[in-house]
Amino acid sequence: MSRRNRYADRSSIGRSDVAAYYHGEPGGDRHARRLNGAIDFQEVLREWCLRNGFTLKIRNDGHHWILQGVFLAEWWPSSAKLVFNKRWDRGVHCHDVEQLATIVSKRLESQRQGGH
Repeated sequence: MSRRNRYADRSSIGRSDVAAYYHGEPGGDRHARRLNGAIDFQEVLREWCLRNGFTLKIRNDGHHWILQGVFLAEWWPSSAKLVFNKRWDRGVHCHDVEQLATIVSKRLESQRQGGH
């Protein structure tokens, strides 16, 4: 575990075109920008969820997003933390709604094909 008893992400989905990293930007500003960007695209994700058999709950003023369907996906946009089925030790660094839909789609396809 890293500082403040949090689990470090095991992997990253990669750089984001939507919520790009800006060298020298303070972390708090970056986190606020990620959160606001996610909130701007929440309806896009809601539509994706409807098409793919998930429900979407957004809690804590947009800080915690919960996708429930064949599996559970929880995402914290400001910190870019994504966790499947409460496996905190297998977190994925995911910066934006587009990346979230992509990685959840891949996991969903894997589940349909009998994977984990």
